[in-house]
Amino acid sequence: MQINIALEGKYENHFIVWALDFPGCFGYGADEQEAIIHFPQDFLAYQNWINFKAGNHSWVRDIKDFDIRLAERFNKFYVNDQFQIVESQGKLISSWFQNDQKPLNPSEIEQALEILKWSRKDFLDLWDSIPPTAMNIKFQDERWTIAEIFKHVANAEWWYLDRLGQTKNRRNELPQHPLERLAIVRENLVEILPEFEDIEFVQKVEGEIWSPRKLLRRSIWHEKDHLVHIQKLISLL
Repeated sequence: MQINIALEGKYENHFIVWALDFPGCFGYGADEQEAIIHFPQDFLAYQNWINFKAGNHSWVRDIKDFDIRLAERFNKFYVNDQFQIVESQGKLISSWFQNDQKPLNPSEIEQALEILKWSRKDFLDLWDSIPPTAMNIKFQDERWTIAEIFKHVANAEWWYLDRLGQTKNRRNELPQHPLERLAIVRENLVEILPEFEDIEFVQKVEGEIWSPRKLLRRSIWHEKDHLVHIQKLISLL
């Protein structure tokens, strides 16, 4: 089987490798070569996670031998208020791949809803495992406390939805508690996703191109990325 991947650089001084047809499957590398070399391990970890969650209904269980094909590249850049490219101190423009333009088919939406459910359970289980006294600790060189990271994940998912004009609430109307905010925004995402079945919808917002496939790709990645981020912070306690 051939797995198409895309490279995005640089994100926080490293490259992201995306499995284009497997939402939630991604990896990192200090450079392009490292990201590509490590990707087979990233895919196997993803496959094991799906297999564990889906059991006999896993749609990746039978993938044994696979080759990878670098299909696309995107380098992040910054724009100023006039949407002119600048070196820094502007708005970050994140990846847009041609693959993101493809409509989501019914099978992909069904699988995506399962992945969103499983990822959110992992995220909430992590919350439950953290002592309340650790939630608001200020870690050195960290922008947010653990509680603030949970809230940030909700805020980012709301922002992704807003790029497609699909938010049900204004941001200032969202609950302040991180878990309540996460729940409201995820309910919004799960509700609107099936509405984009087999629909090609692409729009440019503030210099960046968005689609339902990109919304899904970014939402799953962001939650899983910060789950690992929080686990690393907990290990410092």
